[in-house]
Amino acid sequence: MKQMIYRRPVQAREDNRVHAVAFTGKIDRMMVSYENDPCCADLKKRLLSSMEMLVLDDYTHFILCDGTALDIFAAELVLQLRQKYSWVTLELVAAPGTALSADLRRRRNLLRTQADIVTLGCRSGSHRTDYMITGADVLLAVHDGRLDSVHSRLLTADDLGKQVTVIPPVINAIQSIRYHSCGRPAARKAWSMMAAGLVR
Repeated sequence: MKQMIYRRPVQAREDNRVHAVAFTGKIDRMMVSYENDPCCADLKKRLLSSMEMLVLDDYTHFILCDGTALDIFAAELVLQLRQKYSWVTLELVAAPGTALSADLRRRRNLLRTQADIVTLGCRSGSHRTDYMITGADVLLAVHDGRLDSVHSRLLTADDLGKQVTVIPPVINAIQSIRYHSCGRPAARKAWSMMAAGLVR
């Protein structure tokens, strides 16, 4: 694994360590195809708000892959926050992104020139996921409650004692979200959810 470091993350004053957030998620292809659709715009607004709340809680280093449209949307939001909070840092974990459109590939390439750290050499998706989750304090996820790869990452983060924050991809999914405990006791610590009307 190789890193290109242009600016190092800032350490929190209370414990002299970097407080990091990893990001994962999945959205419907229609939201990718129609990025200006109100549902996609609303998700970006809620995601930005969630990220800003984390920044205000001293979680200022964001670790994101760049292999999907949602990853790219999220990374662009981190850069927006960096304009407002200069101590925010963005680390991109490079991924092939072979399914990206030409526009998204262009935006991904631009992000790699704007990121504070670019991490190379995580060849597989599982390697990238392990690197991001183990290196973070919080896993921020866009998830609709399905038993999919994102759900598996949530469980992995929970097993590692990470704080997990979940944002529904669309606001009306809040009522239908189900977190499957896979036989875990009900006393398991709850995962926090951020969305309009919900407070972390």
